[in-house]
Amino acid sequence: ARIWQIILCHVGETQLIYRCIGGDYAYGGIVLVVVRNLTRDVRSGGRDHTNTQLRQWLRRADERRLGIGFVPAVWGIAQRVIEVTGLLDVARWFVHGVWRLGHSASEVVRLAWTSGGPRGPKAQFLAFCRGDREAIRMLKLLWPALRWKDDYAFEREAVGNVAEAVLVEGVEKVTDEQWATADGILSRVDPLEVDDMGKLQRCRIFITPKVGFDNIDLKKYGALGIPVCNVPDYGTQDVADHAMGLLLSLLKGINRYDAVLRAAPSSWQQTDNPYAIRLSAARLGIVGLGRIGTAMALRCKAFGMQVSFYDPYQPNGVDLALNIGRFDSLEDLFAECDAVSLHVPLTDETRDFINADLLSGARRGLVLINAARGEILDIDALYDALRDGVVGAAGLDVLPEEPLNMQCALVRAWLGGEDWIRHRVLLTPHSAFYTPQSAYDMRVNGVKVALKYLTTGRLENCVNEPWLQHRR
Repeated sequence: ARIWQIILCHVGETQLIYRCIGGDYAYGGIVLVVVRNLTRDVRSGGRDHTNTQLRQWLRRADERRLGIGFVPAVWGIAQRVIEVTGLLDVARWFVHGVWRLGHSASEVVRLAWTSGGPRGPKAQFLAFCRGDREAIRMLKLLWPALRWKDDYAFEREAVGNVAEAVLVEGVEKVTDEQWATADGILSRVDPLEVDDMGKLQRCRIFITPKVGFDNIDLKKYGALGIPVCNVPDYGTQDVADHAMGLLLSLLKGINRYDAVLRAAPSSWQQTDNPYAIRLSAARLGIVGLGRIGTAMALRCKAFGMQVSFYDPYQPNGVDLALNIGRFDSLEDLFAECDAVSLHVPLTDETRDFINADLLSGARRGLVLINAARGEILDIDALYDALRDGVVGAAGLDVLPEEPLNMQCALVRAWLGGEDWIRHRVLLTPHSAFYTPQSAYDMRVNGVKVALKYLTTGRLENCVNEPWLQHRR
């Protein structure tokens, strides 16, 4: 009763609520109806109960037990209590733990109530009761450099009522106060030099909303106890689709036939594609069997191709699970495969990973696809291998220098349409990742990762764990 009184007094609607409730029975009745409906919906498979659904439950309770007019008065306080104390999350934990997982009720309530650290239900409830507005202040997520030319509605929707989206058009325009009050930062580039890291007084997580993180200084954030997380899943399907498109275009000569017909509509040449091969007879090698590499393997298998991979970091048995071959040597993979698709991250180990020595031993006429990182492929070595005919064709979505470096020998020959390279090289502007769906996931998934960590303490996709000695 005392806690209830503190809540009401804190919100400043004590008299109004007391008059509308009319006693403890009414309050107890509405709670019973909410819990009953929540239990029923979770048992039937429901999980994400929004404020709209809760409002519907309250209205049903209003009509059945307390008479018309109760909900409009009580809804403001109920919503505020639920937001601040996390009571709805506790209810979800309770119902899921007891009815779904079979745990004891007391254990589930204890875990739910004490979870989440300083942003968890217990900590926030106690801060609320003692009037500590600093402890229950709204989180702030800072975007120090905007990429998209819109109103950032996706990000604002993802943030919701949990946090404030602080959007700044450029790093140089971010104020010291904005740096100091940011609980999380979302940026494709590293926005701060080492000497400026002291500006981050409250920051507890840094999100780079993309797969690659080679342009982020992981060590300096780890030294401050700030996890750096990427968004590795936003374009998995899209990049694999693009790599598959490049591969099919070259093997089936689609781009070649189109260009020849445009130049000579009456030629009607049908049998002059030197890289044509029946897909079920083609041997495809995948370098790097991560998310995208696996997605590529599944697509090629669906076309009947004989798929193998090289990835020393994958455990034994992955090849058996996917029913594909495995090479223990990168040289052997290049020597035996008709086509190779690259799907490795850029690290010190993989920079210029595909070099002249490796390409010199490749199967003659190899078709090479790179939709991973430009720097993993020695572009000058590829130029020489194409001129010598060791590499028959190449599909590149990424290059070591972007946009195009017009001084690069390969780019110059491709752009000039030199006879020896014509129809053998496909270039796309690092666009493999893009679809409207992948762009949405890129923009929203990073927000979800940040809020999950800031509100529950659960950390996902952390890429600087070796340097993260402690967490803020």
